[in-house]
Amino acid sequence: MASAQHFRAHRRHRTNYPARLTLAPGVQVDAEVRDLGMGGACVALERDASRYDVVTLELASDLLWDTQRFQCRVIWSRHEDGGHAVGLAFDYTSPIGVQGLLTLLRG
Repeated sequence: MASAQHFRAHRRHRTNYPARLTLAPGVQVDAEVRDLGMGGACVALERDASRYDVVTLELASDLLWDTQRFQCRVIWSRHEDGGHAVGLAFDYTSPIGVQGLLTLLRG
């Protein structure tokens, strides 16, 4: 995926964590996190999220005590077979989110 013209500061880890995206107040969609890193995530969902600038990603896992919520910026969006994928960049709002993310990446 990475090329000479594509730079990523943080390594991504392939996952299949179930997630939920809040696209706007009252607008939530189920999703799956395909890859995850300290900088962001690639998320598959059934709905196009390209018109949203900021979303909330909710992740739950057996590795975590509580559901983790991350404020994210939508960086890219593309149509895929039967759905959509979005690239999200994390906007960290608390150190607790960072700790939860580190737990998931070590898992």
